[in-house]
Amino acid sequence: MKKEYRTITVLGIKIRCYPDGSVEWSHLKSKETYRTKGTNVNGYRKIKIGKKAHLIHRLICSAFLKDFSNSLQVDHINGNRSDNRLCNLRMVTNSQNHRGFLSKQKGTTSKFRGVHRCSGKWKAAIYIKGKCHSLGRFISEIEAAHKYDIAAVKFGFEREALNFPLVLKDDTPTSTNH
Repeated sequence: MKKEYRTITVLGIKIRCYPDGSVEWSHLKSKETYRTKGTNVNGYRKIKIGKKAHLIHRLICSAFLKDFSNSLQVDHINGNRSDNRLCNLRMVTNSQNHRGFLSKQKGTTSKFRGVHRCSGKWKAAIYIKGKCHSLGRFISEIEAAHKYDIAAVKFGFEREALNFPLVLKDDTPTSTNH
């Protein structure tokens, strides 16, 4: 039978990490074993070992992912911070982590990522390394969103960072591009 967990050591305590997002450890004094998915804090699941809180998604990644690094962030692929299943976690840079969120920013004029209303038209823009790149103005909000998606793919954004992740045009709309 294949072992379904990996063991890591945190503060001298051996912790078993499971691909389902749960962890298990034994209390030092009572020797009681605890298996949990952690408590929910700001959407993230955590456990306390000794007096220190540990985020479960980082424990799971440190046990299973070869590219785990303290200098990288853990991305929850489906956007659900409490879903710590191994299949939902990956290591990313800070800028990559901000590209992949599923919801658009609040307070924008468009329902699409990278699009806003400007002088009666829809403007598409994308941020790369903190710099705004204008992609043009469009009569249609949807065309502007498609233009954003094409640029996002060109710059290596993940599929979940797109407005239309299942449908991607190969060329830009030209009929109303001004």
